[in-house]
Amino acid sequence: MNATNTTSKNNKAPLRNSAAFMVKLKPQLARALPAHMNADRMARLALTALARRPRCNQCSMNSIARGNYDSAQLGLEPGINGQGYLHSVKDTCTFVLVGKV
Repeated sequence: MNATNTTSKNNKAPLRNSAAFMVKLKPQLARALPAHMNADRMARLALTALARRPRCNQCSMNSIARGNYDSAQLGLEPGINGQGYLHSVKDTCTFVLVGKV
């Protein structure tokens, strides 16, 4: 039982690190966003996207930031609304735009 508790704590550590990083990232994210979008919402959406894709938490923080900046500059939200998502390849996280047919 103790090993299970340790494992669950270790699984949450990368997300906690990402959350702390997103707090630091918000001012710069706000500068990249269009006027109609909110940095707090984008940070929450990014954390939700990272929680849904645990492999992204293994990526470098710079690439996570870059993926979020890319979505912010396009005025698109990462996540479940279908505009795009965060995707990891090795240690790089990128924003992938979902095209509409």
